Amino acid sequence: KRVFGLIQITKIVPEGSLVDSDRTFTGGGSCTLGSETVTGNWGPLEAGATWAATAENQIPLGATCTATETRSGEPVSDGSHVWDGDPVISGGVAAVTDLTGEVALITVTNTTKPVLGSVAWAKVAKGGQTPLQGSEWKIVGPDPSST
Repeated sequence: KRVFGLIQITKIVPEGSLVDSDRTFTGGGSCTLGSETVTGNWGPLEAGATWAATAENQIPLGATCTATETRSGEPVSDGSHVWDGDPVISGGVAAVTDLTGEVALITVTNTTKPVLGSVAWAKVAKGGQTPLQGSEWKIVGPDPSST
């Protein structure tokens, strides 16, 4: 009898990275044992969730698996954050174990970074467009000790 195993994919968005609360993630992958390769898709799943293959996925016991992520659009709909590089896929090659053993786990991690803007201003005489010379400005950030 042919024995098959399982694999899990966990999606991680680290603390400090932002994604829309309703965003889901998907991807694909392949598992190879000798000359036999099984391909498929994982997800959709939310950040922090784990997708698990089932016995119906028919991954041969002892196969090694790799995963990829299909990522589209920006992480948040308001444009305040963008993806910070490519997804990091750890456990990049996971060996499939039997149905009673420890399940192979691959993690897919995405980080984001804020989109920083800029601002410009000028101090002008009341009712006019003439810049006032010698004006000084002090900018205080969210932390009052930073200027």
